[in-house]
Order: sequence, then structure tokens, then C-alpha cells
Amino acid sequence: MATKKTETKPSFLADRKKVHGEFKIQADIAQSLKETARGRIVEISDETREHLLQRWETLPAHQREALDMILHKAARILAGDNEHDDHWRDIGGYAKRAEELCEHKTIV
Repeated sequence: MATKKTETKPSFLADRKKVHGEFKIQADIAQSLKETARGRIVEISDETREHLLQRWETLPAHQREALDMILHKAARILAGDNEHDDHWRDIGGYAKRAEELCEHKTIV
């Protein structure tokens, strides 16, 4: 019988921070993107703005382009025909292309 791996809370949180970033900054970015999609412009903290400016420059070109195109397609969905399946397919395609080029693979 396989034994279940248990993690302590601090180890789990440290691993999540390494993979997902500082929660405060990630939440600020996520909420800003979501509010923008809802038609509300929100301010982000100076700390988050600085993080974004620095982080964007560290992304490889293919990841920057994939994110740009995903946001571009989301804008088309919000501005135009949200039932046009090509928009949704393209978002998946850009995400898949970026995933294929990731150096750190998650085994599922």
C-alpha cells in the first residue's frame, strides 16, 4: 500500500511561494487583472508595480508573447463575440505553446 506524503504547513507554504510567488504581490496582480476585465481600473501598490516591471524583463520572449496574446484574445472576447470559439481555442494554444517550452516540468 502506498503511503501518503505529508507536508508540514511551513514547508508547503514555502514551496507554494517558490512556485507561485509572494502571495501579497500575486493577489494584487490577479485582482487588478480581474477588475480590469470587469471594467474597473484599480491601482496596484508600488511594490507590485516594481515587481512586475522587474519580472517582465526576466521572462523569455516566448512567455511574454504568450501572455500578450492570451490577454489580447481575452480582450477580443470581452469586446466582441464571446461565442466565437476561435478566441478560446487560441488562448489554449498560446498557453500550450508556452507550457511546451517550460524548463521545469510538473509530473502529473
